[in-house]
Amino acid sequence: RLKISYSDYQPFRRMLVRLKKEIIALGLDEARPAEHSGPTIEPMEFKAWLDEGREVMILDTRNDYELRVGTFENAVDLDIQSFRDFPDAIKQLPQENKSIPVVMFCTGGIRCEKASVVMENEGWENVYQLNGGILRYFEQTDGSHWNGDCFVFDQRVALDKNLQETDLQMCFACREPLTLADLASPDYLVEAHCPYCIEQRSEEHTSELQSRTNLVCRLLLEKKKSKKKKKKSKKR
Repeated sequence: RLKISYSDYQPFRRMLVRLKKEIIALGLDEARPAEHSGPTIEPMEFKAWLDEGREVMILDTRNDYELRVGTFENAVDLDIQSFRDFPDAIKQLPQENKSIPVVMFCTGGIRCEKASVVMENEGWENVYQLNGGILRYFEQTDGSHWNGDCFVFDQRVALDKNLQETDLQMCFACREPLTLADLASPDYLVEAHCPYCIEQRSEEHTSELQSRTNLVCRLLLEKKKSKKKKKKSKKR
């Protein structure tokens, strides 16, 4: 389904068209949305469930850095760094809850088309996908029951409930979303590191400096040897 999102500028640096065997890689052959996917629930109906306080497990299928930006109230955080971690992560959920209705969600709904199949195969009986994901929920409702903003995979970084770009920035080094507090942190240095990657980047930076130092020392030594040879040849 075509999705339209408006921006005051071009949020993508360039257009790339690639032929890939799998969109949003999961690594499971049985997850084939074109053949089968879990049922969907429309945003307004899902909001009505939440307004009623109906018993439901709200499952966030996104990565950890996306959840830091925002998620639904009482949503289950699987604490995953990659979508490939999803199949193993759901095995840690309470098995006695498999009969409880589950509404899963992601940014635009693509990941849930596969995630719903994985959960059904694991024996979960009532799995629903939020149709159109978070962004359609923002489009069709007032954003109730959502805390924070929604991370998006372009230069806007995040959108609020009104689908407007927020103040969040992205770390050039590790691509983590950064709040104003993160940007004010002493651990943040533009194009170098942020609070989430400073340790790793510091080690890499130290290693890089050491390599450069070794190279400079070697060049200076070679230059010195070359001068000595020239002096000797002149004496002869």
